[in-house]
Amino acid sequence: MDIVLAEHSDRFAAAFEMERQRLMEQLQGCPAPIIAHIGSTAVPGLKAKPIIDMMLGFAQEQDLDQAVALLVRDQHCIYYPHYETELPFRRFIIKTKTIEKGIATRKALKPNIVPPLMPAVVHRSHHLHLVQHDHPFWKSHLLFRNALRADEKLRKAYEALKVDLAKRTWSHTNDYAYAKSAFIESALNKLI
Repeated sequence: MDIVLAEHSDRFAAAFEMERQRLMEQLQGCPAPIIAHIGSTAVPGLKAKPIIDMMLGFAQEQDLDQAVALLVRDQHCIYYPHYETELPFRRFIIKTKTIEKGIATRKALKPNIVPPLMPAVVHRSHHLHLVQHDHPFWKSHLLFRNALRADEKLRKAYEALKVDLAKRTWSHTNDYAYAKSAFIESALNKLI
């Protein structure tokens, strides 16, 4: 699987804001989350995969499951519970988008079956990470995002790593993400 990085665009912030408003509407009846734009698309000047990463922070863990139940009503939302084996405090949902050669939606998959890996035909538009807003996952993602925004040297080093890693072929995008882990962990250790 190839990783395609795009130059940073103001469209990323606009796409985040549009989706944030849509999510707040979808989550009516659920305790309102704090919604944060994370990942490389949230950092001006940083190349990124053009997928908007969003973190939805809730006060209580049971709010996560209530939110998932509301969000998966949208045919473009696909919930991946198998990631909870590794990260039991997080719920992960991807949002798909319409593509030129057909519709990449939940309907393109077998109904009510979530595959362990996303089929190549499905194009992701957003990653939704649902967590408690006092969890270290929430805090570390915001800390790293803010550090990248504030520190040009860190941002350039991270981008150089991403560009180098994107030259490789990966069996899954998760492998690309894991390959960045040591850099992120080192940066966070210096910030704490």
